Amino acid sequence: MTVRQLKRSMDARFTRVDGRFVKIDERFAKIDERFAKVDERFAKIDERFDQVDAQFVDLRREMRECEERLKRHMSVIVESIHDDMRMFADAIGLHSERLGDHESRLRRLEQRRTT
Repeated sequence: MTVRQLKRSMDARFTRVDGRFVKIDERFAKIDERFAKVDERFAKIDERFDQVDAQFVDLRREMRECEERLKRHMSVIVESIHDDMRMFADAIGLHSERLGDHESRLRRLEQRRTT
């Protein structure tokens, strides 16, 4: 084999190798495009997670506000019930005294009749 033949053979091989590298570069370009699309999807997913996180923050705030309102409302109701119970207890006490008075009056009347 002469130098000229060797050079042609090597040039042909380098041309084939260069062609393979071009194909590989094209494949990498396609892969890069796919990764870019995946990155866009992840960015959208990240945005959605941020929105969900913000909604949770709002929900927690609303729940705390509702809890405070309920606590105040329940305190008012408990105080009202407490006042009502106190009023009933006083009324029951007065009725007990009256019934006790009636009982002693009836005994006195019965004693008068028997004597």
